[in-house]
Amino acid sequence: MKRSNNLFYFFCFVIISTVALAEKPAEYFKYDLVTGGFPIMFVPSDGEVFQKPFVFPATYCEVEAEYICFESNEFWFAVPKREIKVGDSWVYGKRKYVVKFSRNDIEILSGDKALYTIHCFNNEGALIGEYLYNRSQGMLYMSYIADKVEQWSFISKSRVGFGATIKN
Repeated sequence: MKRSNNLFYFFCFVIISTVALAEKPAEYFKYDLVTGGFPIMFVPSDGEVFQKPFVFPATYCEVEAEYICFESNEFWFAVPKREIKVGDSWVYGKRKYVVKFSRNDIEILSGDKALYTIHCFNNEGALIGEYLYNRSQGMLYMSYIADKVEQWSFISKSRVGFGATIKN
């Protein structure tokens, strides 16, 4: 009887530990003063982007890939895993990304203090996205642009965003 109780507690510990260690989806909140906003979640384990009430299929970079990335019909982002600096650029998919600015004086950041502004351009050279990215905390803000007008802006709901190297 004693052995089965120990086995039961062991399995409970394993299940609880597994749930606790599971990667949480990166959650963002749409910045919108009129409607109050709505959430969006990136769920790499399910290959989806969830924007209530919609679920979009998404492709996420493999762990071994050179990039941290996702791409769906509505949302996209890619950044190399290597160190980046102002002026760096890369092409991922059909989009070109360019590091435009860097700030090193943001007190709320943990780990790496550099906060990069990354612009995303389509094949015609039009600006279609803007991101704030920190190597430790991941993508903290994203904005999508159409016809030179900002369409959506999302802010991370926690201190870490998609692609973070530290845990929440």
